[in-house]
Amino acid sequence: MQCISLSSPRPSPEHRGITQCGILNVPGTTYALENDVSSAGTCFSVQADNISLNLNGHNVIFGSASSSISVFGVLGVSCWDPTFGSSNPCGGSFNNLSIYGGSITQGPGAGPFSHCVRLGQGPGHGLKVHDITFNIHADSSIPIYTTYVGTNATIYDNIINNMVEIIENRHQLTGQSIKFADSSRVPGPATIYGNHITGGAQGGIFSAVVGTTIHDNVIEHDGTYTNDFGIYAWANGGEVYNNVIAPIAGRGINIAVSKGERVHDNKIIVIEKKVNQEYGGCQVGGTYGIQFDDDPKEAEAFQNSVVAQADECGAQALRVTDSRKGSGNISHDNQYAAQRVGNTMAFATAFGSGGATGFTSIRDTFIGDTSAVRFDWDGGSNLIFRDCILAKGANPAVDYVTFSFRNGGKVSITNIHFVDSIFQNGATKDSTDMKAIDSVNWPGPAEYFIDWTFRLRVRDHDLKPVIGATIAVTDALGNSVFQGTTDQDGSISTLLTEFRMYNTATLVQKEEHSPYRLDVKKAGCKSSLKDLVLPITKTTAQELLIDCPSTETAPRN
Repeated sequence: MQCISLSSPRPSPEHRGITQCGILNVPGTTYALENDVSSAGTCFSVQADNISLNLNGHNVIFGSASSSISVFGVLGVSCWDPTFGSSNPCGGSFNNLSIYGGSITQGPGAGPFSHCVRLGQGPGHGLKVHDITFNIHADSSIPIYTTYVGTNATIYDNIINNMVEIIENRHQLTGQSIKFADSSRVPGPATIYGNHITGGAQGGIFSAVVGTTIHDNVIEHDGTYTNDFGIYAWANGGEVYNNVIAPIAGRGINIAVSKGERVHDNKIIVIEKKVNQEYGGCQVGGTYGIQFDDDPKEAEAFQNSVVAQADECGAQALRVTDSRKGSGNISHDNQYAAQRVGNTMAFATAFGSGGATGFTSIRDTFIGDTSAVRFDWDGGSNLIFRDCILAKGANPAVDYVTFSFRNGGKVSITNIHFVDSIFQNGATKDSTDMKAIDSVNWPGPAEYFIDWTFRLRVRDHDLKPVIGATIAVTDALGNSVFQGTTDQDGSISTLLTEFRMYNTATLVQKEEHSPYRLDVKKAGCKSSLKDLVLPITKTTAQELLIDCPSTETAPRN
């Protein structure tokens, strides 16, 4: 870049036409392009606050000459960072920078990490980028990238053509199209909406800025690197909604390392291909629609529509890995479907656990072509599925099972409960590929429970509630499973297990807990009920009558 200062001796805010790349350093100025501009290196360096760069329908080209160093379309950085101070213009501040209304294009000679818009290592809150078309292709380059800034940033209504095919470090997540890095250290909020992203070797949008809102974006990335999510929901108190994520290859939404993320009303259709750079084929686990990972807290996913397609690689519509007991993470009222493409041998499961130790699903629908629920090598524990629909998909594999277990020999699956489940289209409560425990080969210890809500109401012969009646319930194994008294409505409610499916070293055992024995009594009543047989194979509500004096019962309403 030729360091031309596009300044004015007048300190007051003004509009100023510009015809070439240079340094923008007059506070409060709106710079308006009068023609397309091009630079062999960095085009614009912002070094003052409250600057607006109106591209005015024109194209900014940077990196037009071949270079091994990073160059930028619009740059705002402090000089202490040697990455920039030695090879790019730097200094000043760049608060409340606005860039809008044209195109920013990476030239053919741009080196690695040559970002279109790059702010960092200094004051830079209040960034606005909107109505720009980005065209980018060089190694590890990102269209909009900030670090240690991002406060009150707003990125909206941009078109991003991300043709980057190579990134240097997938662990550092260098392959997104919009990225607020190291942003958990700065106060929020930030807003990203209305953008259309095409391409990108490792996903679409990343932000950990507190209170980030990401909504109404269309993301069609083309992942070739591991963990290629359309959206990384990593913001404390963040919200992700009304986005459409439909990659050529890639995953959907990753909920991680945050507290209180809300992910809802998104439409997600994902698929992976055998193009992963790290694994030389499919990345482990295939594609995920939504994933809970890296110990989020109080995260909530609801009212999302998720389709995960299995073709060259496996598919999991909801994937839960590092969600821990007591974390408060929950999924509810979502539609999760995992579909095979044609006769693929790749697995398609609606729910997949990879070591989760605590998670709750309520009123979710899980439809899978190879399984509704699957536990892989890392197993899982303390998972509750309440009022969920479990269904076989429309293109089932010949070996379809409702519950699939693939955990390793030293990893157990424990305390998995399915409460008041609805089984549809051939899915059944005892359909499983669980195998006997084998310390040498694949299968490890596993279990799951089928539970049902049991509600009992006790009334007298005048149909008045019997308050304080003692209820005792014993299962078919002779275990006392409930002791309690009726409430003001004469009622109790509890969960009863129909059966526990588990494995031993020699076989898979179905341990029947039903039928139950039920005792009902109350001091002063003329009758009691003892050893009533109670089959529990579904959600059950029952009413019983005993003969009690009217003084022992509640008045009729």
